[in-house]
Amino acid sequence: MKLKDSHKISMKLMNKEAFPMNILQKYRIAFIVESILLIILGGIAITAPFIATLSIELMVGSIILLGGGAQLYKSFKAIHEPGGALSLACAIISMLVGACMLIYPMAGMQTLTLLTALFFLVEGIIKISISLEIKGTPNWGWLLSSGIIALLMSGIILSGWPETSRWIIGPLVGINMTWFGFSLLALAIHIPTTK
Repeated sequence: MKLKDSHKISMKLMNKEAFPMNILQKYRIAFIVESILLIILGGIAITAPFIATLSIELMVGSIILLGGGAQLYKSFKAIHEPGGALSLACAIISMLVGACMLIYPMAGMQTLTLLTALFFLVEGIIKISISLEIKGTPNWGWLLSSGIIALLMSGIILSGWPETSRWIIGPLVGINMTWFGFSLLALAIHIPTTK
């Protein structure tokens, strides 16, 4: 990307009145598709809490293990280069963490539960901030409520941890996804299409 293009994008982002409406209009169909998928996936996570929580934990463990394996391969190729030994150490640690998450999924669920609480906290703050930036756009309150719900879910997770670690991630991720899906859908369907 050229510096000139980067400046144009920055100027568009600084024009707060035009930004949300233009983005919503330009990508209206994408927002609608995303919202429908979020609603469906959220519903699945809500109806199968333990399976959803365990699936998330196993998926993250697998990703960390595979990522560590890829890093290990590269580290052996470049072991004599600067940073090669550190890269190898990082690869081994990644593979150990991933393997532990797969071997001891309940401990992994507890860790992921804490990380999920942190995620919801940050996400809630960001959603509330964005909703206040687009205040006045039709249905902006849906995004605000989505941010408030994310903050509440963070509090719920932290208040019941570690006992709730076996089942809480699935339903809360599902509720968050579903509510955000409805929020996006409400915003997207009330925005006039571009001509």
